[in-house]
Amino acid sequence: MKILITGTSGLIGSALTAQLEQRGHTVVHAVRRLSAPRADSAKAREEIAVNFAQPPPSHWWLPHLQGIDAVVNAVGIFQETASSTFEAIHTQAPAALFRAAAETAVPLVVQISALGADENAVTPFHTSKRAADEVLRHLAVKSVIVQPSLVYAPQGDSAALFNRIAVLPVWVLPATKAPIQPVHLDDVVAAVIAMLEHPPASSCTVHAVGPQALALQEYLRKLRQALGVAHDPLVLEVPLPWIAAVSRAWAAVSGRPPQFASPDALHMLAQGNAADPSGLERWLTKHPRPVESFLAARERDGAREHAQVHNLLVWMRLSVAAVWIVTGLLSLGLYPVNQSLQLLGDFGLHGGWALAALYLGALLDLALGFAMLLLPARWLRWVWRTQLLVIVGYTLLITARIPQWWLHPFGPILKNLPMLVGIAMLAALTRRR
Repeated sequence: MKILITGTSGLIGSALTAQLEQRGHTVVHAVRRLSAPRADSAKAREEIAVNFAQPPPSHWWLPHLQGIDAVVNAVGIFQETASSTFEAIHTQAPAALFRAAAETAVPLVVQISALGADENAVTPFHTSKRAADEVLRHLAVKSVIVQPSLVYAPQGDSAALFNRIAVLPVWVLPATKAPIQPVHLDDVVAAVIAMLEHPPASSCTVHAVGPQALALQEYLRKLRQALGVAHDPLVLEVPLPWIAAVSRAWAAVSGRPPQFASPDALHMLAQGNAADPSGLERWLTKHPRPVESFLAARERDGAREHAQVHNLLVWMRLSVAAVWIVTGLLSLGLYPVNQSLQLLGDFGLHGGWALAALYLGALLDLALGFAMLLLPARWLRWVWRTQLLVIVGYTLLITARIPQWWLHPFGPILKNLPMLVGIAMLAALTRRR
């Protein structure tokens, strides 16, 4: 078959594309940017360039759908940005594609929607998905609307977040018993492939959910077991309104709420997310895998260690930021200024020059500390490079002017070495977005 898929770089789209191509199907990738030409002899993949954030009209799709046996829309976002809105990406762009598919008589359209995109939908995420689903339902084209619950995949962002929480010794969780019904990515992909290769007799909607509805705490306990962590955690439950207040405060400071603690995410968590798994079972011809089986034995150790390393990186980032911020506050006056000036006198700085160096250094420390906490990840490499330069610079100055500090019993200069290694680890291991 020749199948056009949107969202081939996303979690579901990329896994589906890989499986279809392994099975001998041709996938046409609808992507924002075309790939660079290949220098080797491997066959270049078929692509069309389209930006769902700026949806083309339905007639634009018509020539691209000639000879296509099926269309799969797997584009989606969990949080809006200034340039990418739910209305454009979840509703307008898919609706135009669906209308063009109906006009060109594409045999089958599969829409990857979301569980909860129904008549009870209230969040923009769900209502925008539902709007596209309704457009597809009313077109003269055979379709399957797949509504996944929380999708678990070792490489997925949400799965990584739950893994990180699951391995912690202390859980701080929202106080909610609303059910969720996680489903493994492999089950979703296998079901969609079955739909494409053996289309249904008529259009339908399939709830892609796991075999069991679970409260969040129960899900995390089962995931903790799957990750091979034996001892039970200490659980602290926090009312959802408190979490919402912290999320709003964070958004006011950083410019956007945390992705998994946004108002929409918290509302969906409070509302719950569960359905009958029998629809998915019919396509899989078996029960979807339970949480205890989400990780194969060969994946368990790697997933657990990845989660633990990420948690340690978070604490390292917080602790390094605290060093810069506290140092800045001490230099601004929490530590006696006259004693700070005496230390600067060892470098030959006195009077106004010493005061200027003290306060400018304090402001730089504060700026570097708060930048670690507030700047988006794509800017942090410049922060870390600056920190490394500053620490190396004053370490060399101290070595040149007062080398005896290396022999201080409290090791104030020796402690620069683990600081440098810690910052280098943050720079090397933190994902850039």
